[in-house]
Amino acid sequence: LITILVLLNVLEAYIFSITWKVMQGRKKKLKPSGAAVEAAGTEARRKEAAGTEAAPAEVHLPPRGAWRSYPRATTGAIPRLIIQTYKSRALPRQLASLAAQVQRLHPSWTYLFFCDDDILEFISERMPAWRVQYDALVYSPIQRVDLFRYLAIHYWGGFYIDLDVLLTSPLDALVDGSETKAPPIRPPP
Repeated sequence: LITILVLLNVLEAYIFSITWKVMQGRKKKLKPSGAAVEAAGTEARRKEAAGTEAAPAEVHLPPRGAWRSYPRATTGAIPRLIIQTYKSRALPRQLASLAAQVQRLHPSWTYLFFCDDDILEFISERMPAWRVQYDALVYSPIQRVDLFRYLAIHYWGGFYIDLDVLLTSPLDALVDGSETKAPPIRPPP
């Protein structure tokens, strides 16, 4: 479990550094002049009126409770699984776009999505020993999500990716070596 937590923190730092570099690159771009902004707005309104505006990215959330059918990890191999969470199933447009990007980069992977209600159900059903600690985290809702992500990775393996992370390349290379070298996992006592 400690190894998994260390790997999770290393991966999170790696993804954060990539996201940070992308965001810094965007900040360095020159701001357009007032005329350019007006022209872009006019063009966007024209496309919208003509119906040629590109459709927003669509994220395909699995049905509520779909996580119940995904099997528990039985080997030390990293499964091709991505877990994401949000307080509800109604994602803001920008977060939905980022989640859709994750799905586009990993079309053959399993994608699990949890809203706050799903998280509570998961902990109650699959990790009931942690329910008291979960309920005690009342000062900041994000603490509950933090606890959940560690429990979910412990239970299934795979990758937990925050919804506000922009992935620019697939995670396949991180999984490939683990599939042949991983020992079986001993069931918990």
